[in-house]
Amino acid sequence: MEKAGIDLVFHGETEWNMPVFLDNFSKKKPLHDIPGVSHLRNGAVTKNKEAEQISDLDTIPFPAYHLIDMAKYADSIDGWLSRYGDVIRNDPKSGDLIGRIKGKKTYISIVTSRGCTHRCFFCYRHVRGVRRHSVGYVIEHIKHLQKTYSTDGFQFCDELFNSDPAWVFDLCKAIEKEKLDIFYLIGGARIDKVDENMLRSLKRTGCIEINYGQESGSDTVLKEYRKGVTARKNKEITLLTSKEVGLHCPIQLVIGAPGETSDTIKETIGFLKDLDATQASLNYLIPLPETPSWQYAQDKKLIPDTEAYLDLVAEEGGSPIVNLTGADRRVWKSWGPLIWKELQLNAKKKSRPGAYFIYFLFYNLVYAVETLIPAHHRRIMRKCVRSILRRD
Repeated sequence: MEKAGIDLVFHGETEWNMPVFLDNFSKKKPLHDIPGVSHLRNGAVTKNKEAEQISDLDTIPFPAYHLIDMAKYADSIDGWLSRYGDVIRNDPKSGDLIGRIKGKKTYISIVTSRGCTHRCFFCYRHVRGVRRHSVGYVIEHIKHLQKTYSTDGFQFCDELFNSDPAWVFDLCKAIEKEKLDIFYLIGGARIDKVDENMLRSLKRTGCIEINYGQESGSDTVLKEYRKGVTARKNKEITLLTSKEVGLHCPIQLVIGAPGETSDTIKETIGFLKDLDATQASLNYLIPLPETPSWQYAQDKKLIPDTEAYLDLVAEEGGSPIVNLTGADRRVWKSWGPLIWKELQLNAKKKSRPGAYFIYFLFYNLVYAVETLIPAHHRRIMRKCVRSILRRD
């Protein structure tokens, strides 16, 4: 705030204190005593006491969608298909998802709850506990968006959609009772709070994708991340979701925990092979302020210039920026390209088995080059590789 020329920022939820701020501002009343804000006064930053969390989320009106151009906030189903369509079409259990979204154009993000039951090593926690809208509120929210913006697609962007399994089943029953012809994606769910019955109920009522934070194939790393699940459970539920029930289930990985080694990376590669994976969201661990990983980095004096570091994170988040491990920096930087290479080779083994040896040589050459170049050049290189292979 001192260097950016910002006078005041809000923390956490703003439905209560933002109106107070606007009223005080319009009436030229004091702003410095509003709960839930930090403000710059006489050249110094003061953080006020926290604002109270809203206990009943149903008291919050629907967002004021009419004030924005909704076309800019709707996600394209074609974009989703461009990322995952080939994987889905080649999986006999999930091929019917394509028919579910045939003719659909967009989907809109909504939130049904706030909070999470856990606090992972790398995760910033904005709120305490878990609070949830009622099923009735969510159904009316969906109907409102259907009627007003002619959309049948939704993405539930909760940090933890399935914190209450009974609520999830009630929502599925309500969707069926209301005969809502919709499709939806689930942005965040825990592995240890689903079972086959829940997954089939979700699919039956329109779910096409569910995202878990698998994070790693190593129990050592999962324990360090405080995930509360094992690599075996990750594998079991991911396979159940994708191979048995037929929901698209992206794999999400975070590498670079303090205890990460080349051996734990090999465990994660083995985990991906067990899943027969050809794609994964892969990010290096990025310590952010007020997270356990940030405290670890501060204790180890790994971030000497906070502002320069955060500027770099804003530009290259997910890339190898700060090494929390005991591994040599070059080895640490090679882990991401190594996992990417193994995913590409598995994809080619499935699609072009006759030419696998040629691809093996090609991707190992790409891997060797990637370990020597900066992250932003690596992204450009991968785009070029994809462009070349599309002509193949």
